[in-house]
Amino acid sequence: MKRGIIYLLLSLMLISFANAESCNLNAKLINQDPYPAMPGEYVELVFQLTGVENPECGNIGFSVMEEFPFSLNPEQKKK
Repeated sequence: MKRGIIYLLLSLMLISFANAESCNLNAKLINQDPYPAMPGEYVELVFQLTGVENPECGNIGFSVMEEFPFSLNPEQKKK
């Protein structure tokens, strides 16, 4: 009986681990214009986000965090 419970718990953990693995998101910078970027000038960045086609991921958000020497224009609208 104890072995059955242990096997059941291990199976549940493996299933939850497999589900967590199926929602594998990856963000990659694929282009910037202009290249190279000039200090104090605007740069347009294009990212590719993969893994969002999996319905198990649910709603997904993407944001860019400001970190020196990179800053965001607060007046620019989000696309």
